[in-house]
Amino acid sequence: MDGSGKVKSSHHRETVETDFLAVALVDLESHYAGENPVCRIGHRLAWTAKVASSIPREAMLGSKGRGFHIMMSVLEKGRVGIAALAVGIAQAGLEAALAYARERRQFGKPILENQGLQWMLADMAKDIAAAALWSSAPLS
Repeated sequence: MDGSGKVKSSHHRETVETDFLAVALVDLESHYAGENPVCRIGHRLAWTAKVASSIPREAMLGSKGRGFHIMMSVLEKGRVGIAALAVGIAQAGLEAALAYARERRQFGKPILENQGLQWMLADMAKDIAAAALWSSAPLS
């Protein structure tokens, strides 16, 4: 950031000024939202779309030119939530794997009784517990 409050980023010898960026909440059904809204994988409630160049002032979050700072703040705080989400998904995967290993039979016994599979599941549980501690996400 230079002394004027403008944030500049360099990429491939190009300088992009972000002092014009803004953040707004716009109903996807309104005429301000562009066509073809996109649902991000894993985030069914966070649809995004291009918006019209002029939107009502009441839809703006913060002031014009503060969009980059607002988004960086959101990303910074959102990383903890994303980490917790990932831990929850991993834990659900472990629980599904354990249930399958108890149910699936091979050579007359549940595959959970195979020591090699027990090691893999134990490694999964260890990695999930470590991720939960690292991300401050409570284990269920």
